Amino acid sequence: MKYSKLLAASAVLFSVTPVMAADLGVKKPSKIEYLKICSAYGEGFFYIPGSETCVQINGRVRAEYLYGSNTTRNDSRGGFVTLGRIGLEARTPTAYGDLKTVVRLQFGNSTGQGLSAQAVPYSALGNATVATGADFFGKASTSTSLDAAYIQFAGLTAGRTTSFFEFYANYITWYGIAGSDHGPTNLLAYTATFGDLAATISMEDPVQRRQLVLDRTPAFGASSLVNYTFPGTGPGYGGSQMPDIIGALRYEQKWGVAQLSGALHQIPYALPAGFSAIRPGSDYGFAINGGLKINMPFIAEGDSLQLQAAYGKGASNYVTSGYCGQGGLNCAPDSSRNLVLNTDAVALPNGRTYLTESYSFAGAFLHYWKPTVRQALFASYTGINYSNAVNLWNGSTVQVGTNVIWSPVTNLDIGAEVQYNYVNANRNILAVNPGAPKTQDQIVGRVRVQRDF
Repeated sequence: MKYSKLLAASAVLFSVTPVMAADLGVKKPSKIEYLKICSAYGEGFFYIPGSETCVQINGRVRAEYLYGSNTTRNDSRGGFVTLGRIGLEARTPTAYGDLKTVVRLQFGNSTGQGLSAQAVPYSALGNATVATGADFFGKASTSTSLDAAYIQFAGLTAGRTTSFFEFYANYITWYGIAGSDHGPTNLLAYTATFGDLAATISMEDPVQRRQLVLDRTPAFGASSLVNYTFPGTGPGYGGSQMPDIIGALRYEQKWGVAQLSGALHQIPYALPAGFSAIRPGSDYGFAINGGLKINMPFIAEGDSLQLQAAYGKGASNYVTSGYCGQGGLNCAPDSSRNLVLNTDAVALPNGRTYLTESYSFAGAFLHYWKPTVRQALFASYTGINYSNAVNLWNGSTVQVGTNVIWSPVTNLDIGAEVQYNYVNANRNILAVNPGAPKTQDQIVGRVRVQRDF
C-alpha cells in the first residue's frame, strides 16, 4: 500500500516538473505604472502613462425650472431644463509652448417655456436646425451639440469655440441679455501677443451668423408694399462665398480687460424666378464691438463690472445675438405676432437692397456678499433700424435682471434669477400681423442647481 502511494506521488511530481521548469524562463510582470498628478496646469490634471501629455476630465450637470408670464393659452408658463456636459482637456509642453486640445459635448432636454432657455443648440435657435430627439408639438425637445472642439498651438486656434468677436458673452447671466453670447462657432485664427496686448485675426463660419434676408413683395400694384415673404419665394441668402473676417485687440492687466473687435460679413443673394430686377451679387455687412471689464476687489474679492457696446450694418447677429437676437427681436412670449423682425438686409423688387442697422449696449455687475454668496445685476438695450423705403417697424428691446447664487461647496451653485423683458415698436408704419401691439413685456423667473466637476 505504501509502495503504491509512493509511485502515485512520483507520477504527480514528474508531471508537474516540466511546467515549473518552463515557467522559470518567463519574465516577471513589470511594475504597475500608476497615474501621476500633473500640477503644472491646475487641479484635476494627470499624466497619460508613458507620455508628457496632461489630461483633465471635466463636466457639468444643470437642472432648472423656469416660470414666465404669457399672453395666449398656447404659450407655456413654465418649463424644465436639464443639461449634461462632458469634456476633455489635454496639454502637452513643446518647444513652441503648450499644445492645448479641448473637446466638450453638451446634451439637453427642455419642456414648455424651457425651450426658450437655450437647452437646444444655438444653431437650432438661430438657423432652423431641428434638434435631435423627441419634439412634442414644439413643447419639448432633446438635443445634442458640440459645445467645443479646438486645438491651440503657437498662437493658432482651429476648431469650434467662442468667436473672437465676443466679449461679455453672458458671463454671469442665466437667461441671457441681448447683444452678447452667440455661442460656439467654427473658426481658424492666429493670435500674436505683445506683452499684455493680444492681436487676433480670425476666419469664422458665416452661416451661423446669418439673420433673415427679407423681400417685400407688392400685392396691390407696383407701388404698394403690404406683404413680405421669407427666403425661398423671394431673395434670400445663397451659398457661402467667403468666411467672416474677425479682428480683435485685447489688453489685459490686473485691473481688468479692454477689447475692441470688428467683423466683416458677406451677404450673397440667391434669386428665384420673378426677381430679375435684383442683380445677383453680394453686399457686405460689418459690426464693431467694444468691451471693458473692471475688477473691483476694493469692494469685495471677486467683484467686477463689465460693459459692452456694439454697432452693425448688415450683420445683426453680431450685435443682437443672445436669446432675444436669435431669428427675431422678440423677447415677449407671444412670438407668433412677430412684433419686430430682426434681419441682415431687405430686398425690394425694384432691384435695390437695404442693409439693416443694429446696435446694443450691455452691462453687468457681480458682487460677492460673502465667499459663498454672490449676486449679479445686469441690463441691456438693443435696437433695430430700417430705412424708410423698406416700410418695416423699427424696434428696441430692454432687459433688466438679477440673480443670487449660493455655493455651499466648491463648484456647486444653487440660486434664483428674475428678468424683465420689454419690446417696443418705435415706428408703426406697417403692422406685420393685423392687431399686433406696439409693445409687449414679460417677466421670467427661474431656479437652478448646477454642479461643475
